[in-house]
Order: sequence, then C-alpha cells, then structure tokens
Amino acid sequence: EDNAGELRRLAEQFQVGSYWCGRRGREGSRFWDLRNYLGARGAAPRFLEPKQAPAALGSVVLKFINLGRDAGPALELGYQGRRVLLIPPVRELAGYDLPREAGTFEALILPADLAGPRGRNLLLGSFKPRQVVIYGDHRGSPRTAWPVPCRYTREGAVSLYLDGSGVTDRQWRP
Repeated sequence: EDNAGELRRLAEQFQVGSYWCGRRGREGSRFWDLRNYLGARGAAPRFLEPKQAPAALGSVVLKFINLGRDAGPALELGYQGRRVLLIPPVRELAGYDLPREAGTFEALILPADLAGPRGRNLLLGSFKPRQVVIYGDHRGSPRTAWPVPCRYTREGAVSLYLDGSGVTDRQWRP
C-alpha cells in the first residue's frame, strides 16, 4: 500500500512483462487501484511466496570483481547465462590489477572517465564486452570509437533487457 501510488506511475511510463509483489501490511485503496490498472492491461501482479523465489523469474547471480586497490569493485550481474558488468565511478584503472581471463560479458556499463583509448583497450582486453553503455559527463573529451555497439546515457537513459538469447538495449531519448 505504501508504494502502490509510485508503482502505478511507473507502470504508466514503462511497458513491463510481469509484476511481482510481496504480501506485507494491509491492502488499501492505492494497492487496489494499482492492481485494477495492471489487470485491465492483462498484467495483474503475481504474489511472491515467503522465502521462495518464483521459478518464472529465474535465478540472478550477483558478485563483485576486484578492479584493483585504487578502484572500487565492479558488480557482475548474471541472468540466464548472460553476464553484465557495472563499473562504479572511477577515474583510472591499473591494467595489472584487472583480471586477465574474465570471459565475455554481454554488456559493460562504465563511467565516461574510463571511455578513453587507454580505458577502452584495458576493458576490451579483460572483459570482451559485446556492447558498451557509457554513463556520466565526458568533460569535453572526444568520443572514443568502440569496436562494439556503444550507447551514451547523456543522450538519454539506456535500459538493458537480459534473457536466454542475449541482451537487447533501448535508449530513451529526452
């Protein structure tokens, strides 16, 4: 009930395949308004059972990858055999600190400060991304060409969709 109003506003802005929620607290007027809104669109919410993940959602793997002593850890997200790596804001990476054989990632999300030629070469060598999303301000530096598809969040928010066949992206233009 406490979040139903905000969830309704999100449901009005985004097309989502399914909705899951827990049964906590009372179900008031905002909850029923949300449920009726979703139901009218054929997307009535499904309820999570306590302490049991729904099989329809699949399993998500989260782990941290050490980027070196001067950089925070990166977050690896794995879903249906696909991997995405999110690198936190950091100005520079030391190549000798990066994992040598990290495997292939469907997408690499990195701060603009690492998008220059040196960062590009280090990251391509370690993580072999199939696509790249660059967030943050480039501070006037020229764009670096990437040999894989690349999106810039300063041109609009980017959504990544993971499933068993790969990762697709969508850029939301302002």
